Amino acid sequence: MDPTAAFWINALILVCTIVAIIYGPIKAVEITRKRDLERDAELRKRLILSTLMRTRKMVVHPDHVGALNQIQLEFFSHPAVIAAYRSYIANLSETVPAPGNDLQNFLARRNDLFFDLLHSIAVASGVPLDRHELDRLSYVPFGWQNDENEIRVFRSSLIEVLQGRKPLHVTNAPPTVQAPNNPFPPPP
Repeated sequence: MDPTAAFWINALILVCTIVAIIYGPIKAVEITRKRDLERDAELRKRLILSTLMRTRKMVVHPDHVGALNQIQLEFFSHPAVIAAYRSYIANLSETVPAPGNDLQNFLARRNDLFFDLLHSIAVASGVPLDRHELDRLSYVPFGWQNDENEIRVFRSSLIEVLQGRKPLHVTNAPPTVQAPNNPFPPPP
């Protein structure tokens, strides 16, 4: 082999080695970073799905509302999810009709739109969920709803009293029996 050709081959190998030493780790970090960002995006999508699944029968729960508000940000590249989201949010913005047949139809439509949204999020997240089982297989104890209703009634009543719109009724209570080992004297 010609010594000049051998020199140029060795020089080319040296240059390629130097480029590989410098460029290789940089490219590896870029690839790793890109994979980390993609994994984080998928985790956020799964978290939204998980939160909406967990709170699907508690639509006024703060976690539920927070997850709904994240959909536009996390699913911007999924047109089916965004379309379902827009339909559901438009329905949430409508005035709820007075009790009667229209109310039942309205609430059924709202429910259908929510489960359409939930199903499209599941599909976009790669989770195989049956659309018709999303509503049927959800569970919230009846007592939770009672507790929420009682808290709302208590809160609204307290606000009305504090704002002076309702009086606070005070009644005399009969005296209590003094405990036998009570070191304090009975009230006058």
